[in-house]
Amino acid sequence: MNLPASEIDAEVRAWLEKIAIFLNLDRIALVQFSGDGNAFLATHSYGYLSDSEIVGLDLDVALPWYAGKLRNDEVVVINDVDEDVPETAQEERQFAIDQQIGSHLALPLKAGSGIVGGLAFSSLVKRNWPDGMIRQSKLLAEILGNALHRKIAQCQIEELLQFEQMVSEISGIFVNIQADEVDDTINYGLRCVSKFLKADRCSLYQYSNQQKSYRISHTWVKKGALPAPISNNLASR
Repeated sequence: MNLPASEIDAEVRAWLEKIAIFLNLDRIALVQFSGDGNAFLATHSYGYLSDSEIVGLDLDVALPWYAGKLRNDEVVVINDVDEDVPETAQEERQFAIDQQIGSHLALPLKAGSGIVGGLAFSSLVKRNWPDGMIRQSKLLAEILGNALHRKIAQCQIEELLQFEQMVSEISGIFVNIQADEVDDTINYGLRCVSKFLKADRCSLYQYSNQQKSYRISHTWVKKGALPAPISNNLASR
């Protein structure tokens, strides 16, 4: 409850290992929505496969039936992959074969009234998931879901504060500068904004009323990135 955001991921990984050992799981994984909320990505994993084989997997693309269940706040109970995975879920059947999964349990991760991800248990052998265990696992999912939701909220606040500090710094630089220093200062500001937003380039366009066009007056481009177009003619608009 009191961990800073920077330590939550490491603590989650540590507890996934403890849970896997306690429940005799072959693998445990955690999936979350991406920052924009569109992708459903595996972010933490512990078990017989390396993280590189699981972490980063986009469930919406690789396992659409499975992802849809979690998005709809449904528990996925698979005691026997051959019997419990529907014939229409071809991607899930093939994934289970490739990963040698015999049985599987997945629970939505909720924070408040929203779904923020999923907690998944896998076994290499066929295994029944008792109702009592599912109820107890929902509590684990709730704890982890709230922890990750709090981490996201803290990171957003920290990012906003960092952005405000950057804006304040740039604004302060422009106070009382000489005319011949304006261009370099603007370029410095564009570089700061680009790096903060992880953009490949940032450009300042100025409008020419006579030519009915915008033209770049200042720009910063990351090494290896394509430059921005020099002008944008508005005469045809």
